[in-house]
Amino acid sequence: MSDSDVAPTEEIERRRLLADRVRAELRRAGLPAHDAFRDARTGGAAVGVDSGNDMIGGVFIDWRPAPALTDAVVAAAQAGEFESAAARQSLEISVAMSSAIIAILRAAGLHAEAGLNDLSPDTVFVESPDARGTA
Repeated sequence: MSDSDVAPTEEIERRRLLADRVRAELRRAGLPAHDAFRDARTGGAAVGVDSGNDMIGGVFIDWRPAPALTDAVVAAAQAGEFESAAARQSLEISVAMSSAIIAILRAAGLHAEAGLNDLSPDTVFVESPDARGTA
């Protein structure tokens, strides 16, 4: 990533503070929330900061199932079972949790939406109201 591909330092710090708020709001709602880059195998809301200076750069949330379900999906895929019961369950959980996370964050006054990344359609992206110029 070149320097021009990275958001300015002040913007990255704003995103980190927003990610802290997102984790706090999700925990307040009773959901486990953690840093996406520090706790890779932890189930729950994985909140991360993308430092990219592009349209998708910002704060994102992916729902991660418990390690046992993730392991079952991986094992099935390695066996060539790409439409296994575990894979279907994991997908349904991801879709449901994405919707729930959006609702929780919007209730907290944040702008949250999914579908901005074609490769990960259930990833939730979030902005603070002041970043959009609206409440």
